[in-house]
Amino acid sequence: MSSKDYILGLKKIVHEELEKTYIELIDGYINNVRSILFFIGKSILCIKHLRDNTPSIIHEVDLKLIEKTYDRLFYYTYCHEEKLFANNEVLTRDFKSKIISKLIDISDDEIKDFSLGQIYEAFITNKQKKSLGQVYTPGYIVKHMVSLGITDDTILNNPYLRIVDPACGGGYFLIGAYERLKSIFEKNYSSIIAGHPEIKDEIGNNIHSFIIRNNLHGYDIDDFAVYMTKISLTLKGDLKDNIQPNVFKRDILLEQNKDLVDIIQEKASSDESIGKFDLVIGNPPYIGHKSVDKDYRKKLKDYYYDVYSDKADVSYCFFKKAYELLEKQGKLLFITSRYFIEAPSAVGLRSFIKKYYYINRIIDFYGQNIFKGVGISPVIVECTKDHGINNRIIINRFKNDSLSRKMVLDFSYDFDEYYVGQNELKESGWLLVSKEERELFYKIHSQGLYSLDLICECNQGIITGYDKAFIVDMDIIEKNNLESKLLKPWIKNSEVRKYRGINNKRYILYTDLIEEPDNYRNAISHIKPFKERLESRRECVKGIREWYQLQWGRDLSIFNKPRIFFPFKASSNEFTIVYEEACCSADVYILSVKDNYNDEISIEYLAAFLNSLIFEFYFKSVGKKLNENMYEYYPNKLMSLRIKLGSNRDVIEEKVKKIMDYYNILQQLDDFRGEELPGEDIEKLNKEINKEISYIDSYFFSLYELSLYEIRTIEKAFKDQN
Repeated sequence: MSSKDYILGLKKIVHEELEKTYIELIDGYINNVRSILFFIGKSILCIKHLRDNTPSIIHEVDLKLIEKTYDRLFYYTYCHEEKLFANNEVLTRDFKSKIISKLIDISDDEIKDFSLGQIYEAFITNKQKKSLGQVYTPGYIVKHMVSLGITDDTILNNPYLRIVDPACGGGYFLIGAYERLKSIFEKNYSSIIAGHPEIKDEIGNNIHSFIIRNNLHGYDIDDFAVYMTKISLTLKGDLKDNIQPNVFKRDILLEQNKDLVDIIQEKASSDESIGKFDLVIGNPPYIGHKSVDKDYRKKLKDYYYDVYSDKADVSYCFFKKAYELLEKQGKLLFITSRYFIEAPSAVGLRSFIKKYYYINRIIDFYGQNIFKGVGISPVIVECTKDHGINNRIIINRFKNDSLSRKMVLDFSYDFDEYYVGQNELKESGWLLVSKEERELFYKIHSQGLYSLDLICECNQGIITGYDKAFIVDMDIIEKNNLESKLLKPWIKNSEVRKYRGINNKRYILYTDLIEEPDNYRNAISHIKPFKERLESRRECVKGIREWYQLQWGRDLSIFNKPRIFFPFKASSNEFTIVYEEACCSADVYILSVKDNYNDEISIEYLAAFLNSLIFEFYFKSVGKKLNENMYEYYPNKLMSLRIKLGSNRDVIEEKVKKIMDYYNILQQLDDFRGEELPGEDIEKLNKEINKEISYIDSYFFSLYELSLYEIRTIEKAFKDQN
């Protein structure tokens, strides 16, 4: 039976059992799953013991024998977990017997490779993982990171290498480290003993015990994560040894190092190096500020003041904690969200890493989502606890889309490699691009006369609080005779396209204009069925809004002057000018020129620059990449960029108007002809549009004095997107 087969078998009977009990809340479902997995863990321990000691009766194993064996040998060790997870109504005797019947056929090798974390991952959906903030690192990523941190030479020099995963979760990194260590010890046993004769008696023929006792350490805030990791590591060796892994439930972020020393080396002397580690490795949890308890957040801010601010992620704290845990010259290997590279909330973290670590390598997956079902684009950060201000960092940036198929990191094929000086990392954000791209970015940036923040105002679109109540179409308007004064054209993210005019089919009931509800009875009547839902909104509960008002309606004047709409998330620059009155949703941002700069820069010139190839390159060099083709056009980053004003701006303004006219013609023909457009008509209009866009790109290339090579660099980067 393969590991895949027994996991599928377990998954089938578990789902069948869980479907018998309806559980509305996710916590209830997860608790049931954990109880089931706890029983699987205790059963596999007993099966391994029975197989090792009385193999002749293995196929006679039943629930009674499992419970008897567990109570005699393992209950004391896992009595804490027993109290937490064992008493659950879902674990009927019949269900337990079904589980045992699936486990007794597992081979010896499969027991050694048994991972409760892997089974747990199979039992919960991607939606549930996202809700719980749980991200599981793929095996091929774990294997590569472990190989970076643990080499043959490392163990030959120091067989007592101390490794810790400060948030061990399902134990994947500790399991990977165990397998790597065991392989190195077995392959180099004679050389290790020759170089360190003092360990011969301790290691003997039991490499497993040596590794568990000396090399591996893990912590997690969650009892069940600790249990999963302990079981998976225990099953690697002989149960007769009765050696418990150094894996403990602790909130390592708020524990003092001396407490950790007490846990793992109670009998050790007070040498200052105790409690320090040679390698900190793992995937620290991603928990945004909105998901953190207020009191806990305050404690983190007090201790991690230099890396953790109001909107920071909890994962940032682990970089500082790792520094405290590491020996001098110790190594850090984390896989984490790449967002810290440019996030405004990560200024402190970037400064801390640059100041206190020697950054060896950053592996940037550059938008490739390697975590199943979770929209996080990661980086692997490899650092040494040492100063590295003049260091040259190896940057490996992902360039292909084949990882999910190959399940292996092929740096000769999948990644570009180049170097960035550690002293070149800026506080405002790290520019992890090639030397040529970096020089081109700064050439563009240095010529900008004005920052966009100086000359423009940027606002987010409207948050209705409940679109179903406020967003209507013509059928609803006519049916309910809704008051026209309240109706404003409504634009969603997907309807905002580069240079395209607004062609709305829906409207927003702008109820913030209501001063006296009796004067708008039809509108009130329309939204009244949603009153209970609307009253539950935070602003209504606080008395800030009337129940019939929008949650955040913005100042209506924002939507009445010439302005640029752009989507919050897009694969390429999608800026369009809106002259007429129209409102937009919260996933659309509004950019307008400040009154005191209207004489210097027009809305058309601004749109031309924002839609140009040069600006697309400029922005994407520092913008947040969400996945393979998607970027976040967040105002904090966008507004920090600069614009240069050239001569003959009136020519560019006319080009923009002409492009928009062409798009409007295409739209009108499509709307009113009632038949498909002749191909030659479409082709002719598109040729004219491309000609004008090409002119604008050439204008800005010339304005910024780009060489032919620099132009080709930009064109090559975006030829498939425009």
